Amino acid sequence: MAKLRCSVTGTHSKSARPRGRALFLFDQSRPRAASAQQKGDNTVVLVQRNERAAQAAQTIASLADRFPAAFAVYAARRKPLKIGIFDDLLAATAGSIPADDLEFPLQRYTRSNEYLAACHAGAIRLDLEGNPAGVVTANEARWAAATAEEQHRRYQGAAVVPAQPQTTPPPAPAPTLKRLSLSDLKRAAQARRETTS
Repeated sequence: MAKLRCSVTGTHSKSARPRGRALFLFDQSRPRAASAQQKGDNTVVLVQRNERAAQAAQTIASLADRFPAAFAVYAARRKPLKIGIFDDLLAATAGSIPADDLEFPLQRYTRSNEYLAACHAGAIRLDLEGNPAGVVTANEARWAAATAEEQHRRYQGAAVVPAQPQTTPPPAPAPTLKRLSLSDLKRAAQARRETTS
């Protein structure tokens, strides 16, 4: 049996049983790329996704250092950004961050659940300096709520089904039965004895 290495902790194991949410085990007996090509599995794709996510997090951290009034590393502190902030970032960074390296981190930033929750109707949008640059409209707030709901359903593994308007009225509540008292039970027993005798 080949030794396996966890990509997160770097520990070696003989079992392929994951112990955490983001554990990816790789066969140490062959190089990763060759193993993935021969087996046809998705191990290389998973590693690339993790690396891409890590690069996006680094880019967001550098943007938060450079533009602290607009960007936040911690998702709970994120506020709606100005529409067209991508073009402003390209101009402000003056090519130090290529457009291709900026697109994915910005998409991850603006699609986070906390950012979408901050996009409620009337929320102020910020430019790179933290100055107000518009407000979130009701349409944009509905889109943000729908996107957050879709992401939540996708995360839960449920199929994304658009809400259907309810055409039939809800069923009437079931009638409540009166609870019988002791005297009611005695009367019912007496009536039953009279009918049988």
